[in-house]
Amino acid sequence: MSEVPTAMILMAGEEGAGEIRSLLEQSGVRVVEWARSGAGWIAPWQKAKPSIVVVDLQLPKRDGLYCLGKIRELDAQSKVLFTHAYSGSMANEVEIRALALGAGAAVQFPCPAVRFTQALRGLLQKR
Repeated sequence: MSEVPTAMILMAGEEGAGEIRSLLEQSGVRVVEWARSGAGWIAPWQKAKPSIVVVDLQLPKRDGLYCLGKIRELDAQSKVLFTHAYSGSMANEVEIRALALGAGAAVQFPCPAVRFTQALRGLLQKR
């Protein structure tokens, strides 16, 4: 029997986090932690040791790019799905920065459920 993947959501907005939780659970991923700020999330993340971390760009205290960099610094093997709300050239810029910092995938959110789940599945399949 394979282990059920787990996730931590690092997102300020309750509605967006709820949508992501639903998409994760529909994909067979159990959400074990939710942090609403770019501050104070490290200890719960280290304790939960999730299979994947969904990090949003827009966070109070510290932005998602800072948090992504910190995750990679503390655990280079962590799988991170980075989300943002930008479109156009700004979206491209943010995604390039997130991928350069070590995100396994970056998606605009909200997005079609299929786009999110494709990124999630691709990330979970990476070793």
